[in-house]
Amino acid sequence: MEILETVNQYCGYAVNILLVVVLLVLIFVLLKVLGILSDVKKMMPKVDSTLDIVNDYLDEFKIPVRAIVNVSMSVEALRAATEMTIKNFADKMSENMRIVAEFLRQFWDNLSKAQKEETSEEATFVEVEKGE
Repeated sequence: MEILETVNQYCGYAVNILLVVVLLVLIFVLLKVLGILSDVKKMMPKVDSTLDIVNDYLDEFKIPVRAIVNVSMSVEALRAATEMTIKNFADKMSENMRIVAEFLRQFWDNLSKAQKEETSEEATFVEVEKGE
């Protein structure tokens, strides 16, 4: 039994020593965390000023960006108008070409018909001369 009491006594000392070591490690970790928080606190004004500068630059870029957007919209409107104009021009040209083709076909038909009538009149005239 004395051995168990001795082991129990040494374990008690060991546990107390381990608790002191754990507390020391926790104190060291807390000191590091406090140092980091202190550094963050010192850097916050720098971050705020940097964000303010970035915000100012963004405000300065809003006007050129709006201008670019407006130019882009104008270019798109011009493209759409040009496309519509070209389509209308092509439609009108197609219609005009159809009208010209129809006119030429009728002219050619009339010319062919006139030539046939002349040929037929000459043939009749030649027959009439032969019959006399």
